[in-house]
Amino acid sequence: STTGDGDGDGDPSTTGNGDGDPSTTGDGDGDGDSDGDPSTTGDGDGDGDGDGDGDGDGDGDIRTVLTYDDLITGPEQPAPVDDTAGFGMPAGAALPDHVFEGRLELIGEDVIGNFTKIKDDYNYDIDEERLHLPEFDHAFVQDGHDLIPVVRGNVNTAHPFWTTLVEPGHVWKESSDNGLSRASVPFAILQRNSNCTHNGLLTFLFDDTSVSKVHYQITQETCAYFQGDFWGLLDANYLAQSIPSSAQIKTDFAAEQAAKVPTRPVGDLATDFPGIDLSTLTSGITPINMTRYGFVYNGVSYVSDCVTRSGTYPYCDVMRFGSYSLAKSIYAGAARMLMEYKYGVDVGGQIVGALVPEAASGPGDYSDVTVDHALDMTTGHYKFATYMVDEGGAVMSNDFFLAESLAEKSAGAFGWMRKTAPGNNWVYRSSDTFIATRSMSEYLKTLVSADADLFELLVNDVFVPLGIGPGAHSSLRTSDNAWQGETFGGYGLWLIADDLAKLTRLLNVDDGQIGGAQVLSPAALDAAMQRDPNDRGMLTTASTPFMYNNGFWALEFTQAQGFACDFWVPFMSGYGGITVAMMPSGATYWYVSDNSEYDWQDVIAASEASVASSCPP
Repeated sequence: STTGDGDGDGDPSTTGNGDGDPSTTGDGDGDGDSDGDPSTTGDGDGDGDGDGDGDGDGDGDIRTVLTYDDLITGPEQPAPVDDTAGFGMPAGAALPDHVFEGRLELIGEDVIGNFTKIKDDYNYDIDEERLHLPEFDHAFVQDGHDLIPVVRGNVNTAHPFWTTLVEPGHVWKESSDNGLSRASVPFAILQRNSNCTHNGLLTFLFDDTSVSKVHYQITQETCAYFQGDFWGLLDANYLAQSIPSSAQIKTDFAAEQAAKVPTRPVGDLATDFPGIDLSTLTSGITPINMTRYGFVYNGVSYVSDCVTRSGTYPYCDVMRFGSYSLAKSIYAGAARMLMEYKYGVDVGGQIVGALVPEAASGPGDYSDVTVDHALDMTTGHYKFATYMVDEGGAVMSNDFFLAESLAEKSAGAFGWMRKTAPGNNWVYRSSDTFIATRSMSEYLKTLVSADADLFELLVNDVFVPLGIGPGAHSSLRTSDNAWQGETFGGYGLWLIADDLAKLTRLLNVDDGQIGGAQVLSPAALDAAMQRDPNDRGMLTTASTPFMYNNGFWALEFTQAQGFACDFWVPFMSGYGGITVAMMPSGATYWYVSDNSEYDWQDVIAASEASVASSCPP
């Protein structure tokens, strides 16, 4: 009802943007679209984005978290900020005015920053260095809104406790950043020589030659024994430089994105399969300890959000978690299947003592122990047969898990007396999977060349053809050759939800084929997936009567329990509370958590009743 032109000077013929200064950006007509025509649609704020908030990013909100002033001058935030408000790229955000290509180096990350302890079973916080970031010096290339790390996966550092892993982030423009462009990047710090993964975010402003201060925070982890919040504000250097492989990195990243399995919110399961009890997907798991969960069926990956102690993680699709013992199936078990089909040889029947020189250095006898025995954890070498007593004991911890070099880790793996003949007693020991992987690695060298690498074979022949990106192309290794020694086999990968969707499709739906071409041994795969009634594997000593075969667990569901038929569900299991259950119907349920909670059998009943039956019609 008022009279005016929107620029504050009362003269509709002048140019302005509402501040009374005709020299500033705007058109003076009061509609906020900068076209000078008051009949067109606008919002009256003069920034031309149509959202009415005047900041130019199109989201209708004025930035109040990690503002221009916060990142240029500080001060440091008193606590971690909301993940989405601080680091998420707004919907409809404008492309940045600058191109980020070069190296980002943080300064003072080893001494500056804050830490709040949540759980610390081993008093790690007495080590001041552990409470700060490792060296962060990473190169990036930009493609539109995407900011892509040149190196993905586990990156070694000189830090005594941490390495780093960086995933693709985003860049965009907000008018309140005074001409600078804004970036945010998801990253993780990884416990050296272990699979604990602490997921974080960082953000900064930049132009063509410089960057602002960098705010970082870590408020989520997949780690059962060490949990806490890290955050701080650091100075940084930007070395703008041309990256020679820039074009290829962009091409590869575009292909990686195009190959992703279609996703939908996990809540859509109730729409697509009415009657399914969604509460079974999370019952029994402490919510704050749930990293993520999902359900895969008929080519669709139904996934949850990633909830942290600071809200919703804006890069949930690339939030990586440590595989822990999923690697016993995905790496050790699958590598055996791959080698047998690719080279037409009996990998499982190879003798450990004949392949691995370190086997002779211990007190045991591996002259008749096979790769299959080691994969099945029936080597006959142990101290206590009771479930998890050896695995969780001080000797295994000190001599195997904490060992860093190949010589030390091998001594820990082979340093056990022989109790029974191989193939008879199942005793859960990650050291056995290490022995199996070492044996397959040495056997591969006799088939190919002295420098052949078992994990690289799996990456090149399985991961890459499946479209699994480079974030999963690294594994924990011994400290030899600058931490590029032998892989652990039984743990030490880093995965995302999309990786699980593709791997379970390979194992459970496509029968070991990729693009119609066989890559895994059908016989070995059938045994692991409980499709061979003559090879169920070994009965475990766990409280539930699971079977264990070729690195895969399995549980039978029966008509006596109310199911339409008797069927087996093979599954992968990881330390701290990780399960990937693959139903014969083709459905897969998975969750990643870190409060040592394993609760998934109710999901099988819900899926069988409402999604698809594993029984013949």
